[in-house]
Amino acid sequence: MLCFFLMAGLSGCGMLGLDFSGSRDDKARIKAERKDMPEDFNPDVIDERLSEKTEDESASLFGESLKDDSARITRLENTVERMRSDLDDVLPSIKRLVAIETEIQELVGQLKTLIEQPRSLNLEPQRPQVPADLTAPGSTVMTTPAPSNNTAPVQTSTAAEEKAKKEANVAKTASGLSISEIRVADYPSKIRMVFESSNKLNYDINFDAQENIVYVQTNAKQISLNKSSLMRKSAVIQDINVIDRNGNKDIAIALRKGRLLSKSTTIAPNKDSRAYRHFFDITF
Repeated sequence: MLCFFLMAGLSGCGMLGLDFSGSRDDKARIKAERKDMPEDFNPDVIDERLSEKTEDESASLFGESLKDDSARITRLENTVERMRSDLDDVLPSIKRLVAIETEIQELVGQLKTLIEQPRSLNLEPQRPQVPADLTAPGSTVMTTPAPSNNTAPVQTSTAAEEKAKKEANVAKTASGLSISEIRVADYPSKIRMVFESSNKLNYDINFDAQENIVYVQTNAKQISLNKSSLMRKSAVIQDINVIDRNGNKDIAIALRKGRLLSKSTTIAPNKDSRAYRHFFDITF
């Protein structure tokens, strides 16, 4: 039974090995990329240290011939313990590498989204310049309207009418501003909150690290909140509620843990979504 556990331990150690097989060009490229890496994170340096220890221990292990079965088993047990100790030293570095890779993938996804965001074009027509000598009292200025496929009569409006229309549009947008969806995503080291709105949202985020409470002040008039769904999807959220503040809607989120609040980001509508997306992270 003891031999069985020893063989199982050796097999498990072999399964943790890293395979960097490939063509010569691939190996040369990987070696060049790892040249400037810190020794604690460089797989080549880690493998070299392990191989040196393994060779020294193997030479000392089989350098002496033992006839006693009990002595040979004891020697194997000591070797397995040393191998386990070496693995315990290496595993933290491997876990840090995996965490760094995960964060890099997230940053790449955010950069890709920002790069693919279409640029807004300024299509406002320019008004024709009127020469100064034609603006004297009693003179008449004739302008030619731009060609258009629309056969409807051209209507003129004064500056006051244009200003009134803009103010009406702003008031209409503010009265209909709403958060249509709230999403959450749990990560090993953080939780991400995402809000979607039909128009650009004004908001302010406050985080109490001692109480683990996030309070989001918004100018939204309506918020669509599926509380039960969010509680099922996230193991970090303890409670979430919508609070009315002088006609505006705020969001209060109680977390089970939290440490730092990241900078919030807004993504304008693009080919992936017609809504404005606002998100921020709480790291653990």
